[in-house]
Amino acid sequence: MRAGIVLCFLLLFGCGVEARPQVPTTNVDHDEQKVFYSFTGSTLPEIRRNMFASSPNREGGQTFTGYAWSNWNWRIDWWETETSCTITHVDIEVDTTLTLPEWVEPQGVSARVRQEWHRYASALKTHEDGHVAINMGIVQELKVALRDLKPEPTCERLLAKARRISDQLNTEAGIRNRAYDRRTQHGRLEGAVLRMD
Repeated sequence: MRAGIVLCFLLLFGCGVEARPQVPTTNVDHDEQKVFYSFTGSTLPEIRRNMFASSPNREGGQTFTGYAWSNWNWRIDWWETETSCTITHVDIEVDTTLTLPEWVEPQGVSARVRQEWHRYASALKTHEDGHVAINMGIVQELKVALRDLKPEPTCERLLAKARRISDQLNTEAGIRNRAYDRRTQHGRLEGAVLRMD
């Protein structure tokens, strides 16, 4: 009985018989940082003017008071035989940067100005978090799509297919973020606008 077990072990593992890989494992690491730009102002018009003048968020001739940027990199491990290549692990690293305004409150500011600033800053953060949620949704789609890739005859073909999927989802992220900004008027409909009255 003992010899049979040893013989079976040698036949399976010592003689080049390759075991089929299990369902691929996945890992997503997300690092989020906040970057603030500072300005001052005693009245809401001053705050608005100084905030736009200080904002580093400029794109296409427009200035944005908040900005969410996510960048992701992925890596796959595979199992290769003479006839196929199969993914065994998917690893995705996501770096997100939120750039937000930071009002340096001078002495003597009215309670109404302070209250409006806090309302606005909260609404702006909520809007930017919406962009992060879109991006992380795309990352989850990428994770599943890479994990579920069927084996290919060569690893070069498998990698090419993975790159196509990644490129398509990267394009889709841009489409979804632009649609979100159109739907919310860059957060204005979510309250991310300073009310001057």
